[in-house]
Parts: sequence; structure tokens; C-alpha cells
Amino acid sequence: GVYIRHVDFGSPAARVMRVGDVLLGVDSLDVGFDGRLQKDGRQFAANVEEYLNIRRSPVQLKVFRNGRVLEEQLDARVYTGHNMFRAGLNDVRPYFLSAGLIFQELNYDVRHHSSAGEQSLVRYHYENPDFEAVDRYVLLTARLPDRINYGSEDFLYGIVESINGRRVRNLRDFAVEWLQTRDEFLVIRFVEQARPLVLPFHEVERADERVDRQYGPQENGRVR
Repeated sequence: GVYIRHVDFGSPAARVMRVGDVLLGVDSLDVGFDGRLQKDGRQFAANVEEYLNIRRSPVQLKVFRNGRVLEEQLDARVYTGHNMFRAGLNDVRPYFLSAGLIFQELNYDVRHHSSAGEQSLVRYHYENPDFEAVDRYVLLTARLPDRINYGSEDFLYGIVESINGRRVRNLRDFAVEWLQTRDEFLVIRFVEQARPLVLPFHEVERADERVDRQYGPQENGRVR
């Protein structure tokens, strides 16, 4: 769990959490000591903040307080506090979600305010962009656990090189290639990764239904 040292009075969490609480879980996911989420002992890419940013309301929190484990309900919505790099409090980083995998463009916000930005390869490409190859690098930033994407945690925070042999220039380009594929498999290659991520395309639609039903991602910011 994560020890709560500060609660912003303006955030939705102020109504249900107190300084000194220990956050043990979010929905059906466990919270590790570093704020990363886990399920059935497997690492779940997003940390608590990133998970709430793509989740629709409400979410269930498991909180340890004064020797008791409590269940609290949180109205999940984007709250950026004093972060002025987004246009408004309701802005969400654009993201593409399919097969339980979340892809986002590498920009200032992702570099400085997400777990992906902690990776040395991500930092290098952010500081040394190759604009002849891409408009924006696309990253695999999180995984919502589903049976279709077991093993994909090995590719977390990877920079997409190509999808089905085609180099993509930005997130929209990537989404179009994913959604319009006619191949049996989705083959995604990542920079400095020898093997690709391969997903059976005929199972993706059913997986999307399961993921949307279980996790309820919000539509604000979602690329379709």
C-alpha cells in the first residue's frame, strides 16, 4: 500500500481520504508500495494517478485507517491541481485503448508527469526527436489486465516502431492502422526490442468489450 502524506483539498480524493491513510487497493487491483497497481501478482503498468485518469466514475478504494480496513467510493475525474501544462482541469492526455493496452504520444506531459517518463529510452527520444521519422513517438503506457494481453508487460513504456510493418507518425495514424487491419495478427514492433508484440486480431473485439465492461474507461481524450 501507499502511505498518504498529503491530500489536496481541491481534489475529489479530499472527500474520502485523510493524511495518514494507507491506500491498499483500487477496484479489484492491489496498490504496491511504489504506487503501481497489481493484479494476481502481475505488474499492472499504471500507477494510481494514471489509472484514475482513464477511469470513469465511480471507483472503489480500499483504505487502511486507524487499524481498520475501509471501503470508500471515489468520484474519479481528472484533477491536475497546479499543473498548468494542460488547458483545463477536465483535459485528459489523448490515448488509444484496445485489447487492454493504452498507447499515448510522447509529449511534455507524458515525459514529466507519467511513469513512462522515468525510462531512459523515453527520455532520450524526447530530448532527441527524429522528426523525419515521426511527428510524435507513440508509447505503450499502460496495461489493463485481460487474457488477451498476458505477457505484454514486457513491452511497457516501449516506443512503437511499426504496426504490421508500417511505420506510424503519430497516435491517430497508429489507431487507424490498428482498427483497419485486415491481417490475422496485429504485429507491433518497438524500438530496441528484438521480438514484437503479437495479438490475434479476431479476438480483439471481444477483449475490448470485456475491458470496457470491467474498467469503464472514460471517453474524454479517447482516440477512436
